[in-house]
Formats: sequence, structure tokens, C-alpha cells
Amino acid sequence: RKNLFSVALAGTTITHPTPQTPAEWAARIVVRHPTLAAPVAKALALVESGHVHAAAGQVEVDGSDGANTYHLRYVEETGSWLCNCPAFLYRPVMIGRTAYCKHTLAVRIAVRAGLVKEN
Repeated sequence: RKNLFSVALAGTTITHPTPQTPAEWAARIVVRHPTLAAPVAKALALVESGHVHAAAGQVEVDGSDGANTYHLRYVEETGSWLCNCPAFLYRPVMIGRTAYCKHTLAVRIAVRAGLVKEN
């Protein structure tokens, strides 16, 4: 039995297999939130190149430049990730009341794909 999710379009329900790979999860995010396309592409590159790490209850993402490592914290009350990078702090991409940067998106993709645990 496969995991399935449904997308309703103009009264028609289309059933798709639940995404499994990081690329499939990234595509799902972009379909739901097209404004996240650019940061999701960067996030997927971070995931696929092994830049997302979890150890001792902490999640870290190595920066794409290789010079920095960003520490992320999961806020259970809101279901959001917080990042200490400048993009998250000063120019996040907002969807509703949730702020995103490529690092928080990379962690979301990695968690959904089963590569790291949320807490």
C-alpha cells in the first residue's frame, strides 16, 4: 500500500504518491508555494550535496560557500525552523507568518525525505 496525497484542481481530485526523495519534496513545496522556487532550488542543492547534518539534538547546515555553518532550531509550538543566517534574520522569504531561508528549506526537505529527524 503506497502513501498517497491528493490535490484538488477545479473540482477534480488527482491522487499522487507521497514524495519520497529530496527532489520530489522540493517540487511539492514549489507547487504549493511558487514564490519559494529560487530558495528551494538552493536548498535542494544543499541537501543533495550533504550539507544538512543532525547530531545531539541539533541541526546544522553548512553554507554553500563552505565558510559558515548555520545552526537551526525547531519551534514545536509553531512547527517552524529558525536559522541564524543573515538572510533569515534580515531578508527572509515570507509565506503567511512563516519566515524561510534556503537553510530552513533544506532542513524541511531533509526531514521530509527522512535524512534527518526534526528534534
